[in-house]
Amino acid sequence: MVRKARQAAVKPILAAVLVLGLLGCEEHRSPAIRGAPEHLHKALSGDILQQAYLAACADKGADCGVPADPPMACAWRGVRLASRSPTLSLSDSQAFVASCADADEVFRQRASIALTDLSQRVFGRRLGGLDQTIAALDPHEALYPSIDAVRDRINLALAQAGNGERLPSFAPARPSATEEPLAWSSCGPTICLEGFTPTFGGGVISYRVTVKSQNVSPSQTDALAAKLAAAGLEAPSAADALSAAASAQITLGPVCWIKGHGNPALSYAGAARAPCHPGAAQSDG
Repeated sequence: MVRKARQAAVKPILAAVLVLGLLGCEEHRSPAIRGAPEHLHKALSGDILQQAYLAACADKGADCGVPADPPMACAWRGVRLASRSPTLSLSDSQAFVASCADADEVFRQRASIALTDLSQRVFGRRLGGLDQTIAALDPHEALYPSIDAVRDRINLALAQAGNGERLPSFAPARPSATEEPLAWSSCGPTICLEGFTPTFGGGVISYRVTVKSQNVSPSQTDALAAKLAAAGLEAPSAADALSAAASAQITLGPVCWIKGHGNPALSYAGAARAPCHPGAAQSDG
């Protein structure tokens, strides 16, 4: 009798365990739903890759196992632009504007509220409303790549030339109470990349490659600076044009290319969004 009583008591427990096991299996068969809390946690912790994932999911809806929510897609793309990441490009800014292009008032209110709230929670930045934020993005201010892509391309050009020097990753941008452009610097023993990006949005406002002379002629140092600067925009012919130019500035398409010397042993070349401005090529030392 005691054994039967124990068996009768065990049956409900086994049933419960089986149900939980089935629920666990069902959970594992739905990775998008299972992973959603993890993606959200990482996105709220400042991971811009997870923010991009959430934005894409909010756009696609069923493809991620969750309902579509276009206002949240708009908001998450805006949050990414508040990250001050060196990996943001002009495409990220354009994706934000396109994602938010809905005139419906309910859409714009929800997106605006979420953008303001999330940017403050994630990055400690209090952005304005949606319309104000979009209006602050100037598509003619920046060149298209991220500043990190410029660094990668320069490193590739160094490798292809047999030069063992490499530019290290950028240090994180420091929080600032101002809305000044973000300044970036990555330096090796003889080569430096310095640049500016928007405080909100992607792309590069300007950058400059500086090369110190290492027992070579000034013309060789000039040529290397021009070659590396041109590599940043994947425009090798610009290096020849810049080297041959009598002026310190030339405009080629949407780019203002500059060159100059900081001192007799220092050459630099760089790029900014055209048109060229007087004094843009002047050295700061």
